[in-house]
Amino acid sequence: MQKFRRKYFNGRCPKCNRPRKLTLIGEDEDVGVVWLRCNKCLETHSYAVERLRKTGRVLTKSELKKRNEAMSEVAEYTPDKTYWIGQKIHHPDFDEVGEIVKKEETSGKNQMIIVEFENQGTKKLVEGFNVSA
Repeated sequence: MQKFRRKYFNGRCPKCNRPRKLTLIGEDEDVGVVWLRCNKCLETHSYAVERLRKTGRVLTKSELKKRNEAMSEVAEYTPDKTYWIGQKIHHPDFDEVGEIVKKEETSGKNQMIIVEFENQGTKKLVEGFNVSA
């Protein structure tokens, strides 16, 4: 189980039903849950560890479901789609499958993904690019 390097997370409080700042109260390594307290209503709720991102964001259940579906299949790469870290993509020009290891934002506010391919090595690819504009 991972130890968290942060104390505060941003997520939806089940009681307030609004995005709130959540404080890490505790964790149970055996069960794989953490307890986060809403800073507004002060209610403590349990969250599955897999819902917490390193960025401090707590995924909703629907976001987690979409992420798990995306991780289980290989997506065809196109510059207009967005991807998850850890997701596998197939690049049509390289005709190879790679895994996304990192995401970056360029100076022009474009999103880049760093993909590790077996034969091609590490490549930077564009994501979320509006091709119609």
